[in-house]
Formats: sequence, C-alpha cells, structure tokens
Amino acid sequence: MFARYTLAGIRTNLIFNFSKASMRTLFLCTVFAMASGCALAPKVVHLEPLKPVTKSKFSQPICFSVQEFKDERKEPQILGHTYNLGLKTSDVKTFGNVPQWIRTAYIEELKNSGGKECDSAASQLIISGTVKEVKQEESWNINTSVKIDLQISVGKNVVAEPYEGGSSQISHAASDGEFTDSLYKAIQNLMGKSIPVIVSKAEEEK
Repeated sequence: MFARYTLAGIRTNLIFNFSKASMRTLFLCTVFAMASGCALAPKVVHLEPLKPVTKSKFSQPICFSVQEFKDERKEPQILGHTYNLGLKTSDVKTFGNVPQWIRTAYIEELKNSGGKECDSAASQLIISGTVKEVKQEESWNINTSVKIDLQISVGKNVVAEPYEGGSSQISHAASDGEFTDSLYKAIQNLMGKSIPVIVSKAEEEK
C-alpha cells in the first residue's frame, strides 16, 4: 500500500510539474510570438516636404536650377534594418522617391537663401547630384546616414564633392515616426553642410 501511494504521489508530481512546464512554455511562446510579430513588421518612413533650415543668403537674387538626382542604390525602397541581439528583425523602407525628395529639399533651401528657380538655360547656378547611400540601422539607437555626390556649376566653374548627413537618436519604440524623424534630421544635417558651400561658390563668381 505504501508503494502504491508513493507511485501515485510520483505520478501526481510528474503531472503537476509537466503542467507547470507546459504552461510556462506556452506563456513564453505566446510572448515571443507577440514580440516577433511586432518586430517583424516593416518600418515605413514617410517623405514629407522639409522646411528650410540653413541661414546662408545670396547677396543678390540669382537664377538656379536643380537637376534630377541620380540614384545608385541597389534597393531604392529599402533604407535599412532593425536588429535584436545582433539578428535582423525587420526592414526599414519607404514608398517615396528619395532622390526627388532630396532634390526638392535643395530647391526649397536655395529659394530660402534668396535664389529664384529658373530653367537650366537661364540659370547662373546649376546643381546636380547622385544619391550614393541612405542607411538606417536600429538596435538601441537609430543611426541614419545619407551620402551624396554633389556637383555645383557656376558659370564655367564646376565643383564636384561628396557630402554626408547623419543623425543618431535613442530608439524608444522603433516606430515609423522615429525613423522618419531621424531621416529628416540627417537630411537637414546634409543641407547644413552643403548649402553654405553652394552659396559661397555662387558669391565668388559675382
């Protein structure tokens, strides 16, 4: 009889422990599935018009033209990725036209500097460029970099230089809005570096 009760007790403990382990496993799997579902959703960056940020001014009005920007990126819609413990968990993408968006940012900046947008034939200042890289990576921070080759033509003088804008900020929720904000800051940083040079080159030729 003692042996019977002992075996029954062992059986009960096994069932109880197995049930606890199963419930724990089910709970962890549920949490992981929910977390994975959020992490695997792509982050979408929205390309809205940017307000001018630079303060450089032409001494007098100048006609300018910003040509269509070329795009050398292999995957134009993919901006980067998010990571968790070193593993890629989702893509960062946009459905907008990044080169056109950057071109528009230059147009607005140069208008704000006192320039007038004109046809190429009538322009004293012509800007053209190539988008080399737009990269967003997220783990603890969202790190964004934008690299372009910029060509500045003033009269017969042509200057070609690479420029890079960057931004880094803490990732609170890895939301679409945070990635969008980080890219905006990187573009504004790019404008802050290149617009003063453009204005200065134009002023030298007057």
